[in-house]
Amino acid sequence: MFPLAVGRAWRYSRTLDGQREKITTQLDARVAGWDGLRVGDTTLGAFRIEIIETDAAVRYSGVLHWTVWFAPDAKCVAKWELAGGMVRVSARSAELVEFRPGR
Repeated sequence: MFPLAVGRAWRYSRTLDGQREKITTQLDARVAGWDGLRVGDTTLGAFRIEIIETDAAVRYSGVLHWTVWFAPDAKCVAKWELAGGMVRVSARSAELVEFRPGR
């Protein structure tokens, strides 16, 4: 995964604790671009990573589509959005609202 570069792709899985059982999902990620992301008074450069998440065992219908912006200068995910509906989630997006560069 690191170092990130536009066009880089990888596959990984994760296991979640479901209500009745553990659920393993498969994720296919690709660095789709380099964007300027507005955070407060600053514009940060960020890799836009597109991720498609599916249930590895195909027990649940639906696909989750994640878009994640990783900002190297902030050393964090500065924004993420989620679309699709394999499961109920408490949030569909989040973003950094302030950034102060280290000294």
